[in-house]
Amino acid sequence: MRKTLILAGALLTSTALAAPTFAQSPTPNSDNYKAARATREEGPTVTQLTAVDDARIARLKANLHLTSEQEGSWGKLESSLKDISRRRADRVVARWNEERSTRDKSADDKRADDKRAEPVTPMERMRRAAENMNLQAADLKSVADAAEPLYGKLDERQRRMLDGSLREQLSQRAAL
Repeated sequence: MRKTLILAGALLTSTALAAPTFAQSPTPNSDNYKAARATREEGPTVTQLTAVDDARIARLKANLHLTSEQEGSWGKLESSLKDISRRRADRVVARWNEERSTRDKSADDKRADDKRAEPVTPMERMRRAAENMNLQAADLKSVADAAEPLYGKLDERQRRMLDGSLREQLSQRAAL
């Protein structure tokens, strides 16, 4: 009897805790669902994309525990990292808008005469990849130039932290 009561109580509790979750799930007719879908169709904004990198940069600075001498060299590196983040976000948004207009045009063409847009050729993908590699190379050079004065003033722990953080930040692939 006691086990039955405990089992019934557990079942009742789990049902009571799950009910609000189901009640908040957006349905295709709800305003939340429509707003979420509209946001997804609009695509990301530059501000949304750079916010993550800005937080990562702020976390790096806090974790480095810079001295007043080191603080003077930080501004150049921070500016370089934020510029890279901004350029990447601009490329992502531009690519998103390009793909969206291609999709829209393809949908219009399909309605008109049921033809499909030609897919991107392997050569075009290689050209895009090469262009993105050139952009990434320029980004790496600008960070190296900006980080060098600061790197010389850091202790070993700070150097390891900066190295790991820059590797994480700069290893992100550029938008294709």
